[in-house]
Amino acid sequence: MKVTARLSCKKNDKMGYIQVIAYHDGNQKEISIGRKIDAEKWDKNRCMAKGKEYDLLNVQINNTRRALEEAIDSRIAQKLEVNLDNVFNEVFGSPVKKKSEKKSSDISLKNFINVFIEENPDKINHCSLNSYRSLIASLHKFEENDVMLKDVNVAYVNRYYNFLLNCGLKTATIQTRFKKLKKIISTAIIRGLMTEYPFGKGKLTVPGSRNGKRKFLEDYEVEKLIHYRPENDSELRVLRIIKFNLNAGLRIGDVLTLRKSDIIVQELSTSEKIFRLQKTTSKTDTDVNIKLTNQAKQQLLDSGFDNLSANDILFPWLINADFKDEVTLFKAIGSKTAYFNKVLAGICVKLEIKRISSHSLRHTFCTSLISKGVPITSIAKLVGHSDVSTTMIYAQIVQETVDDAIDKLES
Repeated sequence: MKVTARLSCKKNDKMGYIQVIAYHDGNQKEISIGRKIDAEKWDKNRCMAKGKEYDLLNVQINNTRRALEEAIDSRIAQKLEVNLDNVFNEVFGSPVKKKSEKKSSDISLKNFINVFIEENPDKINHCSLNSYRSLIASLHKFEENDVMLKDVNVAYVNRYYNFLLNCGLKTATIQTRFKKLKKIISTAIIRGLMTEYPFGKGKLTVPGSRNGKRKFLEDYEVEKLIHYRPENDSELRVLRIIKFNLNAGLRIGDVLTLRKSDIIVQELSTSEKIFRLQKTTSKTDTDVNIKLTNQAKQQLLDSGFDNLSANDILFPWLINADFKDEVTLFKAIGSKTAYFNKVLAGICVKLEIKRISSHSLRHTFCTSLISKGVPITSIAKLVGHSDVSTTMIYAQIVQETVDDAIDKLES
């Protein structure tokens, strides 16, 4: 099985259409993503367009390739027949249209979002489903009359963006709305239902939530926290996760679902044991591989690590019934996280340090590594960031903190 991309040019033509092509068991099938570029701008080795101006186009190419690979891999894993026609229908929703066929122009934006959700029940988790539903609800408040896909242009998305701003929504919420909207529009373009991509350079660029301040602990606050003596069992359980995650940097949902099988124990000749955490993150589906510090290892040992079986939860906040299905697990993690943050906030008040949440431990992990000179790319791999630009946010935060300290010298 192989999924790649190519530029299809007619003889003596310097321009060509980009196609994503899948090969399996002697068969092949391709789909055009609807973009035509100069042949000199195509990198045959990387199967991508050359130049920063094509970054969004390359994202579209990679998303298309990944969707096909996942669909084929899923069929192979289930020992089902891999029929490329069916795979393409599954991924793109309907048979790929030939050039002679007339493209549909009578599909509305909100209807297409609903179709997208119905077609991808196994690919949209409960959190994403809520985001798509929120997108539909906000689009209805924005304009009761549903806009047609062909009319979703730069002017439309700019008006929608201004509407969200006037609603007083936080930057992070607006960013989430537009992330889902971009996914929908990219899918519509791939299916030939739209031709214009109304985002990017020279068009609308939505400010990311990364521009907001992210809370993290300074060294003296970390010292106070890890030396705090818990006053009850709840604080003890919270403190164990705090000490662990200050040295692991996981999202709280990944911490709560950690099992003993996610920890690889390596025996050294010196009789010392190294604990290594290997896990696929739930949000970005990326693999993290972290050598645990002695402090993180000690929290596992204090939680009874040696007496656990491979499938046992390391920090037993969740019960077996919480893993019934994705929706149940999503709600259980949300409930436990809220309680964790409540207890953590109480500890912060007692210690007279800034009030933080569970995710601030992840921020602290990243900023601490940056302060110690660890390369950005290495940190991105450690915390499972699919885009290194996300990790760059923490470098900016550290620099701003240093700048603030210098400013205080002049005050």
